Amino acid sequence: QAKAEMLAFAAMSPQLAAGKEPVCVPYLCKERQAERTALLLRLTNRGEALPKLWQGVACLALLALDHARKGDGSVIPELAGLNSSIEHVLLDTRSDPASGVTAYRAARANGASSIVGAARSAVSVPLGYVETEDVMPAVSYWSSTPALSDQKLFPLFARTFPSDSDSAAAMVTVLRNMGWEHFSAISVADEYANGYMQAVSRNAAACGLTLSRVSTFEYGNADSAARAVQGLVSGGANIVTANVVLLIAFDVDLPAIFATADELGMLDAPYAWFAPDSFFASDLGALLAAGQLTAGLYGKLAGFNQVFISQKSSAGYARYEAAWRQLTPESCEALGEGGVGPSGDNGYNASRLTAADFRGPPPEVGSYAYDAAAAIALAIQNCSSNGTDGALRDHAAAAARGQELAHPVGQVAAG
Repeated sequence: QAKAEMLAFAAMSPQLAAGKEPVCVPYLCKERQAERTALLLRLTNRGEALPKLWQGVACLALLALDHARKGDGSVIPELAGLNSSIEHVLLDTRSDPASGVTAYRAARANGASSIVGAARSAVSVPLGYVETEDVMPAVSYWSSTPALSDQKLFPLFARTFPSDSDSAAAMVTVLRNMGWEHFSAISVADEYANGYMQAVSRNAAACGLTLSRVSTFEYGNADSAARAVQGLVSGGANIVTANVVLLIAFDVDLPAIFATADELGMLDAPYAWFAPDSFFASDLGALLAAGQLTAGLYGKLAGFNQVFISQKSSAGYARYEAAWRQLTPESCEALGEGGVGPSGDNGYNASRLTAADFRGPPPEVGSYAYDAAAAIALAIQNCSSNGTDGALRDHAAAAARGQELAHPVGQVAAG
């Protein structure tokens, strides 16, 4: 236990690999508010609806807290017998840095002493600075930029989602093993993509691959996204600097990107597209159902390649899938009730989910959200049982990394 606390919030590599023990700054539990956490979730895009999988992700974070309260170890055995009294504040970051700060302020105003979230790195980075100032530990479930591994800048930040230092290396390895020597990239201009592209560039140089051109666009701006695709065209129509295209984009920008690429003939042979997990296959189906992708365009995306680190083969993931299939839209709606904090629309609308959704595969990112919420719940319980001498941030980070949480859904490093 002492060893786990000493290693709290340390980057997994190379610091731990070298056996070094980083210095931890002690953090005393807040006596009155230690059992309230804020879920800073990606529920809308600046108030507009996102694919409903994000409602499922929210339900799964809430499920972890419910399991902690009931001492239910069916997904994570360490929760068995916990009987936590943890409360939650449910807030929507609206996928936006400024709105994320607003949500964080609401969390603080409503007595939260820890954070589950945020999702986008572009939100977690600015929040990381104020969380440090306010001594507010946070465990993110989707923020992957390597910048957040800087423990001098973000000593209170942990994550259950893998860092892009690893996933970018996997992407370059796949491209190299397929025999390509050149590739181009279309990238959203935000903290996540900047970190991912820096890691890709380093790995590409080390592997002898040439990144011919990077064309960037503004998040949520269809015109900017279309221009970014056009920006790859060089020397004439339908000629690009490389026919292998790496796409770093979120769900909201896909219609403009793919429609423009189709107009330029870039979705046909000899082009090959690759992407990390900044969007999901289910997003494309949701965009088709919403009329934002045509059936013809959707059909051309059938061979789209995605390369990312997955935990689906783990025993914990099988338990997570079983828990998903026991849920219903009504039970998800009930999980959101009883929270503290602002009344009114917080973006959570589990009624968008259907019974058929729970018969299908769960959202993979939801497994990371479940782990993040479970890590916070276990840390708070440790803090409460140890009185004011407990180190909440240490426990949260160690649990997120799997040192205390021996059976998480996915064994992923914090930091």
